[in-house]
Amino acid sequence: MQHNDYSHLPFEKRLQIGAGFYQKEIIKHLEKNGIKIQPATDYHTDAILKIDGYIDGDPSKPIQIKHRKIEVKDRNDLAYEVCRNFKSNKELEIQLKNTHQQGRDYKGNGIKYYFLLNNSETIIYQLCGDLIKNYIQKAIHELNESRNQGKLNKRFLSLDKIEMIHTRDRDPKSFTPQKVMAFIPIDLICINSIKLNDAF
Repeated sequence: MQHNDYSHLPFEKRLQIGAGFYQKEIIKHLEKNGIKIQPATDYHTDAILKIDGYIDGDPSKPIQIKHRKIEVKDRNDLAYEVCRNFKSNKELEIQLKNTHQQGRDYKGNGIKYYFLLNNSETIIYQLCGDLIKNYIQKAIHELNESRNQGKLNKRFLSLDKIEMIHTRDRDPKSFTPQKVMAFIPIDLICINSIKLNDAF
């Protein structure tokens, strides 16, 4: 499927269009494979609760849809926003007690499943929300027990190979420029893989 040229539009608008395109296409591919998604239709559900929809319209099965687009072709992981407005001189765990500092993904506590389109756009992974949160909490605990004593001053790699890094949002208009991102290997959290026959 051919993408339109949106390069003349503001960053926020391009991001919105891109997310909307991939969300609709991923839902179409899931339905072809017997997984019916009812998209979220109201602002509170989508923007506040971070829920993109529900499997079979079941409110006990909220989901998030993600697209992993990176330059490193062989990398196969989930990018997970842990913390925003991060300060490297303060323990990460303490900052996460402030709901305003909780990252978009970390805040989405009720997400049951994530559906992630891989970098080459050939597979959709169904990921378990509970497993993801457990691994993140385990990595934060290891950071607390490390010589850094809970402070993320540089790249941290957990025993499960979960990478946590302090990064800066490249968007000059971002209101949360300092972030902590975690990168979780897919094989730790994947419960189903859907191979795609049709290209995006």
